Amino acid sequence: MIFIILVPLVNCSEYFHEDTAENRLYSYLFNTGYNKHIRPIEDPNQAINVTMRFELSHIQKIDDREEVLYTSGFIAAKWHDSFLTWDPKNFSNAENFIIDAHTVWLPDFAVMNSVGHVYDSSYKHDFKVHIHYTGMVLCFHQTLVMIQKIVLNSTSI
Repeated sequence: MIFIILVPLVNCSEYFHEDTAENRLYSYLFNTGYNKHIRPIEDPNQAINVTMRFELSHIQKIDDREEVLYTSGFIAAKWHDSFLTWDPKNFSNAENFIIDAHTVWLPDFAVMNSVGHVYDSSYKHDFKVHIHYTGMVLCFHQTLVMIQKIVLNSTSI
């Protein structure tokens, strides 16, 4: 016995291409020639100030014989992207936008005091960035593990 089930077809494209403020903002920012490979500054003679900090999450291990401290945490970075600005009034008063990091320009950096390897900005881009309508970009990379050489003085313990 064969059963045939008839299901009315719905035009799904209307659900995926809604004219939401977020979709319009994405198109405004990224479908108008934004290039993540170019420094996001209008005057190429100017530097981009990037503020970075390391937030310690926890100490994983201390190896006093090898004088190595294993820590983990995340790097937070903040900079201004001149090409990621908008007027919130044109996008339902949206002042912030969260998007995949691989979509925007990211600063190059390296952690030089690591033991074993140098951590650099060729990290995976599997995290989000927060963009403010003024062009301020905030990035939190939470999967960093730093290995640092430390000097333990046993006479002071």
